[in-house]
Amino acid sequence: MFSTSPGYLRRYPILHTTDLDLSRSVMGGHYCRHEVQPKGRTQFESHVNAVHVGNARITYVDCASPLSIRTLSSPHWNTIFMPEEGGCGFDARGLISTAHGGQGVYVGAATELKMDARPIRLLSIEFPRSLVSESVACRGIDRFITDIDLNSGPGAALRSLCRWTAGELDRPESSHGIFGADRHLAMTLFSLYMKCLAPEHPHKAEKSLGRMAFDELEAYIDSQLTEPLTTESLARMTGVSSRTIQLAFREFRNCTPSEFIRQRRLDKIHEILTSGDLPSTITALVMTYGFFHPGRFSRSYFERFGERPSDTMRGSKRFDLLRPPSND
Repeated sequence: MFSTSPGYLRRYPILHTTDLDLSRSVMGGHYCRHEVQPKGRTQFESHVNAVHVGNARITYVDCASPLSIRTLSSPHWNTIFMPEEGGCGFDARGLISTAHGGQGVYVGAATELKMDARPIRLLSIEFPRSLVSESVACRGIDRFITDIDLNSGPGAALRSLCRWTAGELDRPESSHGIFGADRHLAMTLFSLYMKCLAPEHPHKAEKSLGRMAFDELEAYIDSQLTEPLTTESLARMTGVSSRTIQLAFREFRNCTPSEFIRQRRLDKIHEILTSGDLPSTITALVMTYGFFHPGRFSRSYFERFGERPSDTMRGSKRFDLLRPPSND
């Protein structure tokens, strides 16, 4: 028997009820219109948890009942639905899609929907309509519903990061909401979201980025290391495509843009730790520079410098000044 559980985002409950009318009322607040009818004789029960991470919203839904739903999606949010178990059929103005374990579904804002849901557990991620529309328009995409492959490429990466984020936020010691980690995490999620929705087409003629322009781009990156940076944001800043940015980094630095940004951030953190001029804690420092997974940061730091961050601190100039004088 399919029974519900708090699942992901347990610390951020929106609804847990067996009262269908209460569920209609609460969920209706997330949509312009939300009409729900149960199917069969299964006892209705639903869990809904949700949290904002920067400008993203992640929602976990666990519903034990098959439902027939008619709705007008929110005018402010564009959504990708990613089932963990079960499935749901979508009918948007005659366009048919099905979400299941290996396939997600993207639904644009203010879309008329008919949904035929089996008992289901799912994660969804939403971004503001204005943000998505700007990026979609730049790529010539005007779809309001489309399938998303969750088994490979950006789809698998997006689902994996959503799962990690939801699990991380359930930990009492989570860094959610502090040290600027949310902004960096939301930017990474949005980059994957857009790659799922509107992959760039490499057959288009690409502008090149000359050495002078590339040097200016490097200087810009160095001045913005505490800000969310992605290939897409660099492309918007320079007025070229993401692929042009990737090709330029391959030509001039023999690495990807994300590798270069990570190296520069590691170098800056190493510089701060070496000076001993630590503003607060090492955790706060690395979160400020966009490393929201401490274990992965420590591995990357050790691979680059051959020592742990705490070792660097112990060898810093300020630490030397604090040591008691020797008797020699």
